Amino acid sequence: VWPFWVWFVVGGLGFVWPDVVVRQGAKDRQKRLRAELPRLVDMLVVASSTGRGVQDAIVDVGTVLTGPLRHEWLRLTSQLTRGLREPLMELAARNGLRDLDVLVGHLIVAYERGQGLETNLVQLSESLREQRLQELTAEGGRATGTMFLPVVFLVYLPLLVVVMAPVAATLAGLLNS
Repeated sequence: VWPFWVWFVVGGLGFVWPDVVVRQGAKDRQKRLRAELPRLVDMLVVASSTGRGVQDAIVDVGTVLTGPLRHEWLRLTSQLTRGLREPLMELAARNGLRDLDVLVGHLIVAYERGQGLETNLVQLSESLREQRLQELTAEGGRATGTMFLPVVFLVYLPLLVVVMAPVAATLAGLLNS
């Protein structure tokens, strides 16, 4: 019989660790998708401003995207033979991003009502960029807090020693003489 702690290690490595790795990968992917979303919205605005329909704008934009959003968008364009509503709903459900849900809602409504996309998507693009700016500002604030101790111990204290050591040696020499 193996020791009790071996069972915990094997359980952790076999069940908990893969789950953590998959969840972290999903978070990273969602972060990359969220970062690419304002660019997608801007390109949809440009494509629809030429007078083309929603479906044509979706097809035109797919070839110039990058990253995981490109893969998702090309998958969407390959499924457009089934209509527009179902592939868009599957795209939103598959990725689980609130911002992508909003974009999909705008695209579906514009397609079904025959409306233009430009005004709604311009507002959506501005709000997405504002949210991204707020996220980056918050991350910068957290980075300042986490870098405080390393900066103090690895920069300021060595600098203090380098500057003050010669001064202290000079003062000690003056006091001894």
